[in-house]
Amino acid sequence: MRKPVLLLFSVILLDLWVLLLAPIELSFPYGKEEETAIHEPYEESGASLKLLGIDISDLLSVSGEVDTEHFGDYPLTYSWQFGFRHGQEVKTVSVKDLRGPRITSEEEIVLLYQNWDEEVKFPAFTAEDAIDGDVSDTVTIADYDHHYAGVHLLEVSASDKSGNLSRRVLPLVVYNSEDTALPLPEELKDGLKDGIYDMRIEEGRWILQGRQQSAELPQLYLKGEEDVLFAMTSLDQADPSYYEASLDLNALPEGTYVLQIRTEKESLASRLCYVLEAQRLGRRKIGEKLISWNYGEEIRVSAEPFAYEYDIVIDAGHGEDDRGATAVDGSFEREINLMVSQYEKKRYEEHGLKVWIDREDAEYVELQGEEDWERLMKVSHTLGWYGTVSRYAYSNHHNSDQAGYGRGPEILIAPSVTREEIPEAFRLYEEFPKIYPLITTRWRLTAKDYSTNAWLDRSEGQIYPGVRSWYANIRYPWEQYGIHVVTYEGCYLNNEEDFAWYITEGNWKKVSELKVRAYVEALGLEYIPVKGISLP
Repeated sequence: MRKPVLLLFSVILLDLWVLLLAPIELSFPYGKEEETAIHEPYEESGASLKLLGIDISDLLSVSGEVDTEHFGDYPLTYSWQFGFRHGQEVKTVSVKDLRGPRITSEEEIVLLYQNWDEEVKFPAFTAEDAIDGDVSDTVTIADYDHHYAGVHLLEVSASDKSGNLSRRVLPLVVYNSEDTALPLPEELKDGLKDGIYDMRIEEGRWILQGRQQSAELPQLYLKGEEDVLFAMTSLDQADPSYYEASLDLNALPEGTYVLQIRTEKESLASRLCYVLEAQRLGRRKIGEKLISWNYGEEIRVSAEPFAYEYDIVIDAGHGEDDRGATAVDGSFEREINLMVSQYEKKRYEEHGLKVWIDREDAEYVELQGEEDWERLMKVSHTLGWYGTVSRYAYSNHHNSDQAGYGRGPEILIAPSVTREEIPEAFRLYEEFPKIYPLITTRWRLTAKDYSTNAWLDRSEGQIYPGVRSWYANIRYPWEQYGIHVVTYEGCYLNNEEDFAWYITEGNWKKVSELKVRAYVEALGLEYIPVKGISLP
């Protein structure tokens, strides 16, 4: 009899503890302060009441009302009673202006001939807010660069007095005049096609912007042995067909993929649509992987382990029917660039280095890109393609000016590349004056702004973030391949004194030896001097 009595007594004590002392938790899914939009129905988000993890929310009662037709804070009281115990807590719902204005325009697309001096004229925008009325004076257009052809998906935004921001997308189509290589495609005259209009790499992420007519935000993915999804963001709050997709290439498994887009109706191979060929991505070193892009009816992407194939890549500037500058003796820069590049290639190979050069005579052996690309763009992509798997890449050129006054060397680099990224160029900037008899050119170490045509001094290591290089053989290898190309201008070919010292007297070899020494030592090797050529 004693054990049953003890058991009964224990049960009674447990019941009393549960009834009088066990913790009861009242929680709110969105906290005790909520916001809701004015002039829109408010749906009660509720609360939960739990006893020892068991849901007893049926014991809750709510009092109070939320008037969504007027601004203000409205208290809602949540009460409960469990046996002899009871409690209550208050949640505050604030009725606010949470909706941004509606942005509309007379046109849905802006067409612009590629003209640097032409002012871009956008259609008239209106922004109407349900609370504040006309707020068209707040309309702003995000930064853009109309100095290169293509379709730019511009962000147009407007805000109301409560600080709510709305976004719309406005396609700006920049194209050349009819007598050049890139006229406005016929299909764009009736509006935009579905496709990808921009792609870039930012800190190892592949970012694409495009349009795909769809009632909901589409999904981009790489189709391979296992599908890899992009993170998707709508660019236009009112139109889900404009999107931005991003993918961390550092995490992309090795393999070959096809870029696909999935809508609510179907999946199909996504394609580039009216993107200037020179703006296509080529390949990149991302982490310890080599990521390559190939284009046709579909966009193919491959990821493989990265390895350097070359130590030095040299672009022998100009070539084929592009003769370059004319020297005082009637010869062409094309041949002088090749002479210098072949000499430097031979000297590097004498040090045991592996070198790739884009031509061995007037003709180009191989150019990356499709047949209808302009040669300048193909050369730039070829330099980037091989430069990606090379430790150093540079281009050899020689100068001229209208007056024939310029003398000496120049070193051309990207506006934003730092001294630490190309220390060899800065070393040569300091060494060239030790051998040249006269230098009358700008700063010798310089960059040129693509948008303004202005020269930028880089002699003290100044950088110009966000500025694009004027020179295609510097700009595209950086933008599409992520490599820094340095251009060396050996002398002014149309200056008699400069030409005589550099070519006639043979000092071009001494200039080349300075370059060879700088890059050989940068690769950790001992420089092998040439008999008869003394360097400072």
